[in-house]
Amino acid sequence: MKRLLLLMLAFVFLTGFYSEEVKAPSIQKNAKEVEIIPFAPRMYDYSHSGKVTGKVGQNIRFGVKYSGYPMPTCEVYKDGIQIVNSLIYRIRHTGAFGAGEVVVEIEEVELEDSGKYTIVLTNPLGSVSVTYVVEITE
Repeated sequence: MKRLLLLMLAFVFLTGFYSEEVKAPSIQKNAKEVEIIPFAPRMYDYSHSGKVTGKVGQNIRFGVKYSGYPMPTCEVYKDGIQIVNSLIYRIRHTGAFGAGEVVVEIEEVELEDSGKYTIVLTNPLGSVSVTYVVEITE
């Protein structure tokens, strides 16, 4: 093994394969800028097919992946009333370059957490929404 390593090192130095000279990477001088065309939000990859069930005390989650440029804003409603991040609701809205994901998590659900939850994504070119029916049992 040592002999093989010594042979490889000798090859590198004797053939000039190794050089202290570092060449800068080539840069294309006339590169064209990429234009991103704005488009309205679109949703895909719905989790749970619109229905989420759970038992009292469990944690539940649901969400959607989306695309849209400029990046859409996100609002979440429960039975028509907007909800925000809190000790009960955790809303994660992540994304970049025209694609992202919204995940709504409800910790230690109770019977009153049952209802219709709507995720709405909006940008200047339009709006799209999806509604999940959450059913909590004992």
